[in-house]
Amino acid sequence: MSENFYTEATAFLCRLMERDDPKLDGKTFFEGEWAKSAKALLDIRLLTLDSKRSSVLCNECQVEFARVVRALPDGQILLLCPECEDIAVPEYLRHVYRLKPGNLVPKLLSGLGFSQSGVRLVDAGLLWRLGTSAHKRDRSKTWYFGRRLDRPEVAFRLKEQIKVDNAVQSCVILTSSEMPLPASSPLAGFDVRCLFTTGQLEPQGFVFFDDRMSDRGAQVLTEATPSTTLRYVKTKGRVFLDGEEIALEPRGSKLLAALIDDFDHEMTKLELRDRVESEAKDFSPRKVFDRQPDVYRAFIKFLADEKRYQLKIPDEDRDWLN
Repeated sequence: MSENFYTEATAFLCRLMERDDPKLDGKTFFEGEWAKSAKALLDIRLLTLDSKRSSVLCNECQVEFARVVRALPDGQILLLCPECEDIAVPEYLRHVYRLKPGNLVPKLLSGLGFSQSGVRLVDAGLLWRLGTSAHKRDRSKTWYFGRRLDRPEVAFRLKEQIKVDNAVQSCVILTSSEMPLPASSPLAGFDVRCLFTTGQLEPQGFVFFDDRMSDRGAQVLTEATPSTTLRYVKTKGRVFLDGEEIALEPRGSKLLAALIDDFDHEMTKLELRDRVESEAKDFSPRKVFDRQPDVYRAFIKFLADEKRYQLKIPDEDRDWLN
């Protein structure tokens, strides 16, 4: 595909990132001026199918909402409109797509040459600390990514985190927001760079332009110790809890991995017993962690009304586990 195509996809991504509710209806997705860009975002998992509506604006009169009656062959659905009665339309008109901002973070990390172990969630769905780098010609830089920085409260939240990190004089903020930020912004005077002007989406991730990001450097891994995370359950059989690395027992590792892999991160006792390959009649997830009760309390919640066990997702993991 042409370089112009990726430029347009990046521009569309920034547009969506700045919406209060970053959703896209099926008509816009398939028929709008950004249709190709939307498809590109879907292909690289920045957009996902969120829901299917039970009624849509009638494609004929463009006034009434028509109820979805049933599916038809060849990707069509039958609608019942109060004004136009029965009409057949493409099934995609009932689709609603949602942007997943957190899925962009690994792509930015890859473009910067950072590992995912150094990322920190500052504000869910809005702000991330990407890591720290050292450049041979400059002192270290701490990198952040934020969306909706036009909102004073979001910009203020990021500024406060930068102060906590002692990075006021050495930070770079990447954003999807339009530049420049208002003169009254809490981030006025900071090094803030728009994604659209510093790089672009490509199939392999996000590629930064060398002439506009020449101060990138190697990641400083000494700051990459996680606080509380499930990120290493499946690869190393370990969790981090308040900065302490804990090696899980085999069944504990299998149980947490099962909840991680489950679509809504909730499972019944019987489902979990099967996943940990236990034959005990009195099986209990809590007993699996008898020798590591802090791990159970930190990462698992029993939903008494539903008789299900729910994974408690740490803030640090919301960029990949949602």
